Amino acid sequence: ISTKFHYEVRIIAKDGTIKWIDLSSDTIFLKGSPAGIVSAVDITERKRMEGELLKAKKLESVGILAGRIAHDFNNLLAAIHGYIEMAKMDLPPGNRTHDYLLAAGQSAQQAVELTKRLITFAKGGGPVKSSCDLGELIKDAVQRALVAIPMEKKINMANDLWEAEVDEGQIRQVIRNLTVNAVEAMPEGGLLKVSAENVTVSLPDQLPVSEGAYVRIAVADTGEGISGEDFPLIFDPYFSTKQKGTQKGMGLGLSVCHSVVSKHDGCITVDSKPGQGSIFYVYLPAIVGEKLSDKTQRREIMPDLQKRILVMDDEARVRDMLGQLLQVLGYQVTTAEDGLQAVDLYFKARAADQAYDMVILDLTIKGGIGGVQTMQRLREIDPRVKAIIFSGYADDPVMENYGRYGFLGALTKPFRREELQIILEKNL
Repeated sequence: ISTKFHYEVRIIAKDGTIKWIDLSSDTIFLKGSPAGIVSAVDITERKRMEGELLKAKKLESVGILAGRIAHDFNNLLAAIHGYIEMAKMDLPPGNRTHDYLLAAGQSAQQAVELTKRLITFAKGGGPVKSSCDLGELIKDAVQRALVAIPMEKKINMANDLWEAEVDEGQIRQVIRNLTVNAVEAMPEGGLLKVSAENVTVSLPDQLPVSEGAYVRIAVADTGEGISGEDFPLIFDPYFSTKQKGTQKGMGLGLSVCHSVVSKHDGCITVDSKPGQGSIFYVYLPAIVGEKLSDKTQRREIMPDLQKRILVMDDEARVRDMLGQLLQVLGYQVTTAEDGLQAVDLYFKARAADQAYDMVILDLTIKGGIGGVQTMQRLREIDPRVKAIIFSGYADDPVMENYGRYGFLGALTKPFRREELQIILEKNL
């Protein structure tokens, strides 16, 4: 009779720790007599790595479609958002029409945030990073997430918190999602704790990141915790424990967090026990020994009226909106609908001794040459050309590494008037 079997067994220890054991047996013969031999191997680490790979594959499959939809949607939002901003500038605060526009702008901003969630899944490059004071970012993100929610909270940032290179918008989204998730885990009220500290990750920590210095952000709640059957699913796209109705969830919150943190070369882990609440830990690679340089103060003056800007975009609505917005800000503007026209205009302007002070190029042009190829041709004409790349594809590698392609900065559609002003004042 054969005693051969092979099972993978999930074990939950008394402290709530989950272990995976590979059990197998076979028949052997000792001095001619059959005997059974049983082996037990701890495969917890292997199962964890398999789980991480499965999460990545799920997110990638969702992202292929999401990224394409988000790009076209962002072009529409860029025009809507820009015209609302210009209309508000023509009306004094307190005016009824101004209030209507303010409300419309807030709705448009909510659409922008939703689009950012979709873009997070998009296949391709990573976030657009810059050095950041994480302590101030975290505190501000938590306060904004709780602006209309009465919740007891404790926020504790280490005084010597290391800086990090992050995409501020995406990390704000992570903090917001985790904060809202924690609040929803405490429908009867409770205590929200948010903290950040410096940690050094080493091999024994068994985290899916490289060894080194990290900022660890913790978001803790005193809710009921995560059930055993839900725990393996919490980062899956569209998984939600909310029921249908006014509080129905989209199931994108934690999936977005996982995707964003992974693209920052960090990781997100969870410690949760039924009846004892949950703690989500976010690990972000830190910059040790460097201080964030003083931010350049915005100049509250109108730009020189002689500054000339060339805008290239194949979407007429975006092109016209951006041209009008730049004119309102005091610049002289010329627009082009594709790269060839932009190159031609730039060449003729230089020949007429009326060179452009800045060029703003759309990354992707349907049926024509896009921003990168256009920039290459412009640099052949003028090696000192100043240019900014902009796109609805926030996750494109060019947006992250714009400097490698000769650009001075990158703008993601849609963008606020203040963002446009800052990037122009910095580089003109």
